[in-house]
Amino acid sequence: MRIIKNGNLMIVSDNKGVIDAKSCVTAGLYLEDTRFISTLYLETNREMTRLQSRFGHDFITNRYVFRSSPLISHYDAFLQETMKVAGNKLDIEIEISNYSNGILDIELRYFLKCEYEDIFIVREKIGHYLTSGEGSHYQDITENKGLRYEDAVARYQIHKELPKGLHSVVPKEKLILKGFIHLQKHLKTTNYFKDILQDRTPEFPGMVKIDDPLLRKAADDLKMLMITTKHGDFPSAGLPWFATVFGRDSLIFSLQTLDFFPQTAKTVLKVLSLFQASSRDKFRDAVPGKILHEMRLNYLSLSNLIPFDRYYGTVDATLLYLILAGEYLKKTDDLETIRTLLPNIEAAEQWIYNFGDVDGDGYVEYMPFSEKGLQTQGWKDSGDSVSFSSGELANPPVAFVEVQGYLYMAYHALGFIYERCQKSEKKDKLLRKA
Repeated sequence: MRIIKNGNLMIVSDNKGVIDAKSCVTAGLYLEDTRFISTLYLETNREMTRLQSRFGHDFITNRYVFRSSPLISHYDAFLQETMKVAGNKLDIEIEISNYSNGILDIELRYFLKCEYEDIFIVREKIGHYLTSGEGSHYQDITENKGLRYEDAVARYQIHKELPKGLHSVVPKEKLILKGFIHLQKHLKTTNYFKDILQDRTPEFPGMVKIDDPLLRKAADDLKMLMITTKHGDFPSAGLPWFATVFGRDSLIFSLQTLDFFPQTAKTVLKVLSLFQASSRDKFRDAVPGKILHEMRLNYLSLSNLIPFDRYYGTVDATLLYLILAGEYLKKTDDLETIRTLLPNIEAAEQWIYNFGDVDGDGYVEYMPFSEKGLQTQGWKDSGDSVSFSSGELANPPVAFVEVQGYLYMAYHALGFIYERCQKSEKKDKLLRKA
């Protein structure tokens, strides 16, 4: 499996650069937790031999050789296909070179299969994550649904202009054909997460100049993670299944890269503050002051079949949010931003006192309430990840040892923030708690 991404559109291909769900079950063009297209490949009237495939963070290049005539014993023609992603758009360029002594006639077209499939359903094909009832919406997914599609939550549209038809290339010359695919998704109800997304390429890593090839590759890998929003570039948790806003993962990303990319940390703090819980919601494991775990725009979540449109089932994101706020202030001295976020920071502090310690034993722990949410709410959140040496699973409330370390750091971060905001009386109390 290969992945390219340079904005919010994500392309998954097989290891040869072919987008075909038959050769790679997860292949396709994804936008906002939906696989719009599962198959996209070039067909010609020539028997082509693959020469090479080349991959970058935002492009796939496939190179082929073929014969201009069945009577020719050697390869004398060349075709290069480049797919380059930018924002919500895939640009395609085909270069055909004729090295023969005669006119080369070649016919080509793209085979396209549109499915508009929930990313959780695609993931289900390589594992078992959903109940039969949750997955039943997409039992007719094998049909080709066309360039426009509508379900109960959204309207989907594919705009395309692809190279096709019969073309002639004169001897010793080359022909360049261009096309594109642009994806759009319109929700039927107001969704603030959807509203902040932008159709553009990431600005990350900004003004940082990187000449070393190894570091450049590392920066490109990080750039692939970026979700483009009107508040800046936000690092997702991972590709392909977690290409969305997360709490814990994005906060750890920001802490680990703060020395190099403080603007990313600022964006993460702003976006997570926008979606901080302000009320109780049992279905989404939300309580006031809590920082979210995950946000999705897929059909199953927007239909309230599962709670991940805005889900808060994590024990550590709120503490990591406070830690990042403190570290960001130390690094940048950007007191203006921290003052703007102070109501959110204070709400996160109150979450510790009011909801973090579920059973009153002095430790911050998790206690799931949502029947459809995560039952394990730490870093390793698979259902069987927390067990005793006997193999017996631990029952909530569960206090992870690293979370108590986060709590200690969060108290110190709060103390530093309050001191800088002329609230020194709070600092001493927090340091005593630590």
